[in-house]
Amino acid sequence: TLTGPNNETITRTVAAGAVQALLPQPNGMPALIPDQSIQGTGEARKAYKLTSTLPIVAYQFNPLDNVNVFSNDASLLIPRAAFDTEYYVMSYATLDRRTPAPGNHPYYGYLSIVAWQDGTTVEVTPKAAVQASATQPAIAAGVATTFTLDAFEVLTLQAAVGGDLTGTKVKAVGTNQTFGVFGGHEATVFGETTPPNAQMTSGPCCADHIEEMMFPTSTWGKTFALVRSQARGANEPDMLRIMAQKPGTTITFQPAPIAGSCGTLGPGDFCEVKIQVDTAIAANEPILVGHYLQSAIWADPFFGGSVGEGDPDLSIAVPAEQYRNDYTILVPNAYAKNFLSISAPSQGAVLVDGVPVSMTPFANGTYRANRTMVAAGQHRITCPSGCGVEVYGYGSAVSYMFAGGLDLKQIVIQ
Repeated sequence: TLTGPNNETITRTVAAGAVQALLPQPNGMPALIPDQSIQGTGEARKAYKLTSTLPIVAYQFNPLDNVNVFSNDASLLIPRAAFDTEYYVMSYATLDRRTPAPGNHPYYGYLSIVAWQDGTTVEVTPKAAVQASATQPAIAAGVATTFTLDAFEVLTLQAAVGGDLTGTKVKAVGTNQTFGVFGGHEATVFGETTPPNAQMTSGPCCADHIEEMMFPTSTWGKTFALVRSQARGANEPDMLRIMAQKPGTTITFQPAPIAGSCGTLGPGDFCEVKIQVDTAIAANEPILVGHYLQSAIWADPFFGGSVGEGDPDLSIAVPAEQYRNDYTILVPNAYAKNFLSISAPSQGAVLVDGVPVSMTPFANGTYRANRTMVAAGQHRITCPSGCGVEVYGYGSAVSYMFAGGLDLKQIVIQ
């Protein structure tokens, strides 16, 4: 049952192993639950609550399908039982769009905190300045600020011009009340290519929003097997942001990234690297890994020469310590291509919809990788020895990406 902040409800019955979409505002029909969007910095009663009689996995699509839209992404939703009291946020820097032209419109990074019980007090220490709003004063970078939220309330903090909220710390104050945290960006752009357009010669196209629900610090891992995305052009790189939780964090890669490096990191610090191949990552302390896809790839040979496939996305990589052995996922409609990227240890079968898939060793045989093209709809991935799954797809100047699931065991001792 999906419940809105004013007790509006949508109820569906889902069979074991099946997938069901819940649409609060279905296209061409009256809204079942009013739109709960929040613009800019602010606090409002704008959350949804999803409950079930048996355990489920849930994903948020924004929007669900690639039909008459220009910006897409998706998030793995963390169940309330796995909410915790401390998070760090992944986001991205302000996109200074069309400056200094008249009508410039910057796009900003943000974080959103969701309370499920009354009197939830949190402290936010932003890595960058936070914009003011009609109800919320500006916050300077590094200034710890306390907020109290009730059930269904959402606090959104939007970065100021030029700011990047990546590394912002959010923690509970005075209680063990748990909460959820999202990180994202209104629309960002990054990449290696420039479209063949004389009016857009200053950088890659195009911008897209990114969003993901953050993993609590208690669930972070030290080892990752990162399967790079299905290349859309001349092996365009994926970008990784790797964030530390503890002082003296060091990171190694196998093989080395093609660009960027990581020195010794402290809490909330991050490094940025680019990879072109499947890569193993190991750290001496728990880390959070953000996996970012590039902006649209032009004259894409993989798509038969079509123009502008894909756009930025963010997924939080699953540490090997949190692998599961069974996933049921939903692939949305109307994308040109959809993929599963699967990482697994050196031994053990991996099946997609009951069919074994071939796995390619990497990192000197420590891990194996597979990229499988799949159709829209429901799919099941099974791997008795454990595996990690990312789900993503490309359309014309749009894409989506999310982690297929993880265990969310509390494995970090604070």
